[in-house]
Amino acid sequence: MKIFRCSPLLAFALWHVSCCDGAALRAPKLQEGNFTNEVAPYEEDMYIPDESESYVEGDALTDWHRETKECGENQRVFFVTFTTDSRAEEISFELIGPQGGVIGRAPMSGRRFQDNTRYTFRYCVGIGYQHKLRWKDTGGDGMCCKFGKGTYSYGIDGTKMYGSNMQRTYTSVGVHVFKVRSRSSSQSNSASGKNDDGGVERDDAWLEAHNVRRKKYHVQWGESYVPLKWSPMLANQAKQWANQLATKCDGVSVSEISTKAKLTVADHEPGISYGENMASNYGNGANGELKTPDQILNRFVEMEMDVGYPYNYHMTQVLWRASKYVGCGESVRAIEGVEGGYCRFQVCRYATAGNCNMGASRYSDGKVNWKASVLNDELRRCTTSCTPEPEGWC
Repeated sequence: MKIFRCSPLLAFALWHVSCCDGAALRAPKLQEGNFTNEVAPYEEDMYIPDESESYVEGDALTDWHRETKECGENQRVFFVTFTTDSRAEEISFELIGPQGGVIGRAPMSGRRFQDNTRYTFRYCVGIGYQHKLRWKDTGGDGMCCKFGKGTYSYGIDGTKMYGSNMQRTYTSVGVHVFKVRSRSSSQSNSASGKNDDGGVERDDAWLEAHNVRRKKYHVQWGESYVPLKWSPMLANQAKQWANQLATKCDGVSVSEISTKAKLTVADHEPGISYGENMASNYGNGANGELKTPDQILNRFVEMEMDVGYPYNYHMTQVLWRASKYVGCGESVRAIEGVEGGYCRFQVCRYATAGNCNMGASRYSDGKVNWKASVLNDELRRCTTSCTPEPEGWC
């Protein structure tokens, strides 16, 4: 059975109404990469499935790695596979190394991708280091869905870490952050949302998605950029609450999913002294698939940028300069009786909490100047609660 009801990414925020080196690396040599492409007709079956993918570890990966691209002993093969939309000339990507240098990019200078065409590129990446895959679209609509339904996935040694399927991909820029694990460790499994190695790649992506927006808007609004740091404690607490939220989908019939899985203000954990943003998505196909942290932060920030106070509490908490730590956790439940159906819940917590004293600054017409509160570093004590990592950093 399938759910055909639209299930957008829903979000809710908790606010406080009063109070509060490793060894040096050489700059990487730009790689053209091993690549293949084939024309893919505009049909649904050309898209990369997320939920039905098989994941393998062990010797099969070593054989795949050896047969397709030779890399060094301390490297693994990163692959990116994608199908362009009908505006392929607008699309490009870069693979960024740990020191910020470009390992590879496509298309190369003077060339362009073909419309509705499938490509695969492979590059050697260093084990133990963080990398970024950065997509750009000069048209500002991403690969999907205005001009055909383009899609992309990426992974390590043949194991997919992320697949966009048929969901909206990004607008003008899309960034994925990942850390290359050793061959004895598992990368992120995008179908289940679970990370056997502790979720380092996913955690990095959450932090990056927050800080790229904090940097953009702090500077754009005339203040110095204050980055967040990752808190394992907050992430663990957020994960526990996400697990609790996921029980909303236990034993729920198909007809009840749209109401039972929907979040409300009442779903915030009571009695906590940290800031909290929550989101959920549910259904089958694109509705129930694992969302990237960047997609969720787009819901928190960009989609609330023009709605005004008091309906922008996700955005104000993400950008709150006095908040110093963030930790995010997620949970997933299969929907009984629905092929490929999932309920997913995402929770982020912040220390110290933001969204306090929002009425302290007002415009001449009496409306709340929420931007002044977001940027005021003196409002760091919305609550007295900080985190112990490192103690007192707040």
